Amino acid sequence: MIKKIAVIGAGGWGTAISILLAKRKNHVVLYEVFKQYAKILDKKRENIIFLKGVKIPKNIIITNFLSEALNNADVIVLAVPSKYIKNVLRKIKNKINKNTLVLSVIKGIDCKSLKRITEVIKKNIKNKIAVLSGPSHAEEVSRKVPTAVVIASKHKQVAKILQHLFSNDYFRVYTSEDVI
Repeated sequence: MIKKIAVIGAGGWGTAISILLAKRKNHVVLYEVFKQYAKILDKKRENIIFLKGVKIPKNIIITNFLSEALNNADVIVLAVPSKYIKNVLRKIKNKINKNTLVLSVIKGIDCKSLKRITEVIKKNIKNKIAVLSGPSHAEEVSRKVPTAVVIASKHKQVAKILQHLFSNDYFRVYTSEDVI
């Protein structure tokens, strides 16, 4: 059973994913790397840079402390820009439980190695990994515009668990074992 979800990255997509998960009554912790902006997000309950006009529910915990976000997380959602993923992985790889599921919602590839983000993640951590992809925009998802995506994982059960976690009446999730 999923008790806590850590969303790493409070940009538009990370915020939208957090809102989506919080509306399903999940315990969500949203990590923002910049201390001052984390305070603004927490005080205003709005991502004034990336999702202006969209309210962040009060049941989302916003933190600038990575350990607070990761501690006892059952699922980690990686929502940072692709160019920062290696740095984030270095910071988290020794702080996460081996049973924690890792979901990448990162768009793009690693520009230096030209590897897919899931390949970069797999090289750095040994957890079960999934990826969410599809025609989706943070602005639309946060405003409940109907959206369909795919969660893919080599582990069919992981994809099913995450499908159940994310699916609702406006965000439809399909599963696949084809991560590529």
